[in-house]
Amino acid sequence: MDLRITLYKLNIFCQVVEAGGVTRAAEQLILTQPVVTGHIRSLEERLGTKLFERSGRHNVLTEAGERTYRWGREMLRAAHELHRELEEIGDGSSGSVNIAASMSAGSYLLPPLIANFARERPNVHISMTVSDQAAAQEAVQVGDVDFAIAIGDIPPQPDWLECEVIGEEELVVVTAPGAAPGTPLGPDDIAELRFVESPMSGRRKLADRRLADLGVPDRKIAIELGHPEAMKQAVEYGVGAAMLFRGSIQDELLRGTLAEQPLEGADLAFPVLLLVRRDKILSRAQSALLGEIRLACGLPPGAR
Repeated sequence: MDLRITLYKLNIFCQVVEAGGVTRAAEQLILTQPVVTGHIRSLEERLGTKLFERSGRHNVLTEAGERTYRWGREMLRAAHELHRELEEIGDGSSGSVNIAASMSAGSYLLPPLIANFARERPNVHISMTVSDQAAAQEAVQVGDVDFAIAIGDIPPQPDWLECEVIGEEELVVVTAPGAAPGTPLGPDDIAELRFVESPMSGRRKLADRRLADLGVPDRKIAIELGHPEAMKQAVEYGVGAAMLFRGSIQDELLRGTLAEQPLEGADLAFPVLLLVRRDKILSRAQSALLGEIRLACGLPPGAR
């Protein structure tokens, strides 16, 4: 069989079958009968078999013609489906987005944005892994994700990495209501507090560095828990204070189950970072979700 069979010839063949003959098919296709007949003969030559045979005054499908018709109709259906999918990918209504995120960004900043995006674009598949900034950057480097969102210090930038500040997040000292004075805390006050912390996290490292700048190189750690949600519960029960990003405790502050304790003379603001390969070409769906993230972080959406 000659594999140089075009979808155009298959479409003409299927039209002849469905129209009940060359004459009607030619009218529907706005072609002359000789042109339609020529395409049928060309298709037969490339398939190496007869597709029609005479039965009285009519042409009817041979057994090979019947099988070719079923195959041709399926090929045309698949072609139309592919065309539809490509159009959807082109306008961002389908496709996939894979994201890596640091703990606070992946647990608090991104989920509501992703949920809203998924509701508006149900044919876009979104996947997010949550770890730390270093792991997120590595996932970007090896191509496991399309981009990463992290909260932390701007990292050294190798040639392949594009790092962009798209927003800002602030660490906040919180306690149970009434557990500490409402006046700004100084270094001596911090040194006296017992803290709820995570065993190992990027957020803890950021907090320790900023407190060291204030003259508090060490903190009293009352308990270590692995996730901000567990830390918040321990603080609410009065175990100690915690330093958490504002985005993770804003609901508790509004409800009054946690109290913010201002820290005197401390700069506790950190950039929200977009990490992406310089050679990465984002699809429309990926660019659209990134635009929503930029908007939520304070910057207007825009294509890279």
